[in-house]
This record gives sequence, structure tokens and C-alpha cells, in this order.
Amino acid sequence: MKSNLLFPFTILLCMLLACQPFVVSPPTTNTSLATQTPLTQPTAGMPPTRLFTPTLVFTAPAVPTATTLLVVTDVTNTHWVGSLYDQNDNRIWEVFEIIFLPGGKLRYYTPNEWRENGTWQQKGDDITLEWGNHACDFYGVLYDDAILGARKCTDGKTWGWSVKYKAP
Repeated sequence: MKSNLLFPFTILLCMLLACQPFVVSPPTTNTSLATQTPLTQPTAGMPPTRLFTPTLVFTAPAVPTATTLLVVTDVTNTHWVGSLYDQNDNRIWEVFEIIFLPGGKLRYYTPNEWRENGTWQQKGDDITLEWGNHACDFYGVLYDDAILGARKCTDGKTWGWSVKYKAP
């Protein structure tokens, strides 16, 4: 007698999708003709087989709640860590940290040195940074706990930048 592969496959799929809990109704073991599972109609050259329909009851995995997602709406007094990168050559990048001080002052770290000669502005999700008397201007967009954008400097180079919120 051929085994039904659909049943084990369904159980495996449910386990992989983290469906829980599940209940399986096994085939009846009573051999009386009145309670046996009905036979399928035989196909040419194939013997009749018993129908077996498993019953699965499962619950989908839990959906993350709003408390698991960090959303920053005001960047004042926050610390961010990420990188500056050459958009034409992703092998060239620098570590980048910024601290949004009150009053629009910006403290930032580029390789080997912290500086405070920058400013920042926030308008909704749009973030603008400037340092060195506009030697470099940064334009970015705040997405939950990350800021992504582009940097334009007086040397003509445009680099990308991205930072993530660093919890205190």
C-alpha cells in the first residue's frame, strides 16, 4: 500500500512556519465496515485506497508589537553611529558618529577626532547637517531608528551616509 506523502509534508510545513499548537486526527483504527474510512474509486490499474484527511488546527506566529520597534521622532540629545561611504566604490567608507546637541549644535566623529563645529536642523523626518562652515552638507531622512542620506562637500564629492540610533 502506498503511503500518503501529503500528510507528513503538511506537518513539516506547519512546523517550519512555526504554526503552533497543532492537533492531528489520526485515521480510525476501528475495523468494522460501518466505521471504516471510505474507499476511493479505483483508477485504471491502481487498487482502491482509503481516504485520510488530517485535521490541523494551528495558530500563526505572534506579530511583533509596537513596543518592539524603536521610533525616534526628535533627534535632540541622541547619539547615532554608522558610516560614510563612497557611492561609486563601496570598499571606501569611514566610521561616523554624531550627537545632536540642543540648540542645533552638532558633535561628530570622523576617523580619530571628535569635533563640534557643526550644526543640525530637523523638519519632520528631514535631517540636515553641516560642518566646517559648509565644507560638507548632509541631507538625510529619519526612518524609525536610522537616518540615511547623502553628503555633498566643497571638494565636489558626494558620499552616502547612514547611522543607527545608539541607546544610552
